[in-house]
Amino acid sequence: MAALIDVVEWRTDDRDVVVWHFPQNNLSTYTQLLVNESQEAVLFKEGQMLQVFGPGRHTLSTKNIPLLNKLFGLPFGGKNPFTAEIWYVDKRRFLDLPFQSGSFVCPDPDYRDQRTGKPLPIPLTAKGRYGIQISDAQKLIKILIGTSSSFTKTELTDHFQGDITLQAKSQIATHMQADQIGVMAISAYLGKLSAYLKTDLTPVWAQYGIDLVAFNITSVDVDDSTQIGKQVIAAMGQQMGQSIAGYTWQQGQAFGVAKEALAGGTEFGMIGAMMMAGGGLFGGGGGGVAGAAMQPPAPAATQSAASGTVTKADAVRQIFCSQCAKSYPDTSKFCPFCGNPYRPCPQCGADNDEHAVRCVNCGKALVESSGAVCPKCGHPILEGAAFCANCGAAAELTCPRCHTPVKAGAVFCPACGKKL
Repeated sequence: MAALIDVVEWRTDDRDVVVWHFPQNNLSTYTQLLVNESQEAVLFKEGQMLQVFGPGRHTLSTKNIPLLNKLFGLPFGGKNPFTAEIWYVDKRRFLDLPFQSGSFVCPDPDYRDQRTGKPLPIPLTAKGRYGIQISDAQKLIKILIGTSSSFTKTELTDHFQGDITLQAKSQIATHMQADQIGVMAISAYLGKLSAYLKTDLTPVWAQYGIDLVAFNITSVDVDDSTQIGKQVIAAMGQQMGQSIAGYTWQQGQAFGVAKEALAGGTEFGMIGAMMMAGGGLFGGGGGGVAGAAMQPPAPAATQSAASGTVTKADAVRQIFCSQCAKSYPDTSKFCPFCGNPYRPCPQCGADNDEHAVRCVNCGKALVESSGAVCPKCGHPILEGAAFCANCGAAAELTCPRCHTPVKAGAVFCPACGKKL
């Protein structure tokens, strides 16, 4: 028979161990059990808990453990040997346990499909830290530990990673969609999301005798490990740069044209760049770089072999969509990227919004004149206008069909019914 154990104690420098099994079981009613602060020792016999011991020095006698006499017939007094297992449990709070959700897709209301208007799905990942404390050592050992000789924080983290990941993905996606929160604004809601997750996960840990004392989501970010995530991050950076610098997507394209021209990468070369810069970088009326970028190139001139005269060829030109700002040939009737109808300016060919009164590129009036002129300054009055666009005087209109005087603001002619 193996020698009886006189003293049982757990001394270790490994701060990662949560539960530790004393390797020997040859005990006696004289064995001294030492339990340090923040520790708890549990005595098991054939799967049945005999006693739980808190911090201090304990003698494993029939006086301290009445079940030794009741269940196994050990008499009172004397040095009586018996076999049992002793487990030590660290009762400290572990507040540095990390978690990461892995990649999941969630619609972002800040980025929408130009054709359908629906939020675009963006790959996200969440991470954070949580804290636990063992509240029921007996339950933990019976349900989770089993026959292992020890159990570490790392093993504990791995065991609950699936539950944490499932709840984190579900809660974050649910609240982003319900509250219309984009990834750029999600940081303001991390506290709220953390509280929801802690409430959902507390019962999961409690069934193993563990209290979830803290749960904090530290960040929700675009997952840059995916190709789509990299593209989203690049687009966000470009959007932020434009907002800070105060230029639009079309103007950004114009910068690229100027840079290429200055480098001699286009047919205009340095002279072309100087010509574009001559009207100011973003000069109005089609001048400057912005005007050059948005203005469709003029049709190429060709010489007729028969007459020797120079005519304009019907060259295909690139225009920018007024809705999504992407370029496409002016031979299209609709933008191939967002489906917006092409509404060309009669003077420069630039695409304009359906409600535009003047061309965004060259300033030409897009609304036809009513045929009337301002009685004060003689400027043409636009159709449907109640005031002169030049001097602001009230418009005195006449019906272009029957020339009946019409009050300002009228929609139809009172005489012939023509829409004004």
